[in-house]
Amino acid sequence: MALAYDRAIDWEARLGREIPFLLQHLPPEDGLVLDIACGSGRHLVALAEHGHRGVGIDISSQMIEQARQLASEHNVDLEFNVMDMRNVGEMDVRADLVICLGNSLSLLSSRAEVIDTLRGMASVLAANGRVVIQVLNSREVLESGFRFFPLTHGQMSDGRTVVFARFFEHWPAESRSTLVMTGIIGQDDEWATTVRTQSVLHLNREILNAALREAGLAPTSWNGGYDGRELDERQHRSIVVVARRMES
Repeated sequence: MALAYDRAIDWEARLGREIPFLLQHLPPEDGLVLDIACGSGRHLVALAEHGHRGVGIDISSQMIEQARQLASEHNVDLEFNVMDMRNVGEMDVRADLVICLGNSLSLLSSRAEVIDTLRGMASVLAANGRVVIQVLNSREVLESGFRFFPLTHGQMSDGRTVVFARFFEHWPAESRSTLVMTGIIGQDDEWATTVRTQSVLHLNREILNAALREAGLAPTSWNGGYDGRELDERQHRSIVVVARRMES
């Protein structure tokens, strides 16, 4: 399912929005980026082509395999490891930039796990490092009644077509939603469908701000996307927060 989703993303458009924003929070060159829930590694590959080093972790061994292959194809030297994001604090790195994008932080099981994971991110930051986190804004999602994502499609490496559909079932009383994902993959007369569900925590500015501060991270900017817009919680579906380690 993760691979089907990855193949259905318009990566040229997505990286075109996100990479310039990330570069603003890195040294001019040779910065170390830690990508948490890195998926197929496309952010690190793009940042490596701008002269930066990178380490990526993901819980999916299949996605890590894809990331290593992509790095090899682009002739960039990156490190990718299979690891649960909850264990990031065990890593022996000092990152200039830690990124956790694609609403990945919301896939943890509880707010306590969010705080512990953020604490791990803080522990691996270099002295002047920054954390960039992107999550869905549950306040806007619930108030607008948003449920259905646009249908996306792409092509697998073997030439098969993939169609990816997603929608939410919301459970406000439980502070979570169920994300239902369907991948349809095939060609000619042979098609297969895979359905998976994922529990997603409700995170908004208030919840995330409290979690960051409890983890020892101080937000430096709240953005409604990657284009520099200041976050409007009632209007923006995406939260992109930049944080640094609190001074002791």
